[in-house]
Amino acid sequence: MKKYYLKISVIIFIAFIAIAEIHAQETSSQSVKLFNGTKDFSTWSIGVNVGGLMPMSAFGGRNDFSEWETNFGYGFYVKNQFSHLFALQADFLGGKLSANNNRLWAGLPPPSPYSSYKTNLNWSASLSAVATLGNINWSQLNTAIKPYLSFGMGLVNYEATLMTVENIEINGHPDGSVSTLFIPVGLGFKARLSPTANLDFGYKVGFMDADDMDGYYKEPIVNDRFSYAHVGIEFALQSKTKTQLARHNAPRQMSKEFSDRDYALAEEIRLLNTHIEARDNEIKSLKAEHTSMKKDTDADGVSDLFDKCPGTPIGTRVDGAGCAFVNTVVERTVAEPSKMEITADDYNVIKEASEHLQFETGSAVLKSLSYAYLHRVVDILLKKNLSIRLSGYTDNIGSDASNLKLSKARVNTVKAYLAKQGIGAEHITASGYGEADPIATNKTAAGRAKNRRVEFAFY
Repeated sequence: MKKYYLKISVIIFIAFIAIAEIHAQETSSQSVKLFNGTKDFSTWSIGVNVGGLMPMSAFGGRNDFSEWETNFGYGFYVKNQFSHLFALQADFLGGKLSANNNRLWAGLPPPSPYSSYKTNLNWSASLSAVATLGNINWSQLNTAIKPYLSFGMGLVNYEATLMTVENIEINGHPDGSVSTLFIPVGLGFKARLSPTANLDFGYKVGFMDADDMDGYYKEPIVNDRFSYAHVGIEFALQSKTKTQLARHNAPRQMSKEFSDRDYALAEEIRLLNTHIEARDNEIKSLKAEHTSMKKDTDADGVSDLFDKCPGTPIGTRVDGAGCAFVNTVVERTVAEPSKMEITADDYNVIKEASEHLQFETGSAVLKSLSYAYLHRVVDILLKKNLSIRLSGYTDNIGSDASNLKLSKARVNTVKAYLAKQGIGAEHITASGYGEADPIATNKTAAGRAKNRRVEFAFY
């Protein structure tokens, strides 16, 4: 009988270990994070098991009968895994226990006056702490094999029937079944069958607080014990998309999180470097464009990009296109009063000049982009013999005195440029007003840009 149970157990063990190793290569589809509690894990489970019940202990001790027998036992449990290492498990166990005095040493009498006994283990209920010893396959996020130890306390109910050597059956508990405390101590391992099921191989010894489990008190009284070797299946009660907490490999999870974080940082650095490289290229392009726009080969005040008459001799008075004026002196001296009429187009010219006039930051140096607009103003002044009033303004950044000084310096720069193009000083009036009379709010960059201006007015 014992050999039969052993063979069956070995066959089942080999088959399910093979299945568990295949499934161990799977990883949970649920993303979990360490130090985030147990909400991302499956913690509740139930299990059923069957096996052999024996009135003995693998840890040794005295027996009241010389040969123990293996009988069918069955059980189930409910477990809550409240951390990676510890769980609480409520167990129920039932079955039969039996032994006889068939195996005797030569010359020695039977250890009891009875030939055999049978005990109905009506039920046993216990609460145990279960400790997971560790993960065997540490390369996987969810391990295939999980060893465990258990220790607890419970209550067992039983009643025994004795058989004398004369084959007379005696009730070992004539007053009815007996309930007594016992301490269950167990060990085993669980093999993964699927994300929600485990194969359970275990061995448990129940240390009883009584010596009458077999219905027989023998001096000296030593508490009885029984053992239960079983195989069973455990099912997770929560969603199959959640990882079983007891099976989760925390060190491997931590390694994975660090690896993912390193990859994310490396990708962020790569994107940042790409952005920096693009900005560097953009700045280089702008610098090249700025250099090209400032280039004035013939030094006539008109950039080569806008100069329609390159190679003008130095000192030649030119128009906004970089071409020399023709008979400008004659046109000014013979201008008729009717030609001094100011048109809407003339006002548009000075409006555009005011809007596009640009200086180097914090200085009174004109940017070359401004020349083309100023040359159009010069054309009108010369052709119509007009005078012009220049009014300079700044934003409110800086002190009042520095802003007033900067506004005056800028209108004087424009005045000097117009004079260089042939406009007499008597035709130019220039005044700086600092941060006075803003045309937009100084609370925004766009508003301050509008307030930094030079206004033109014909008279």
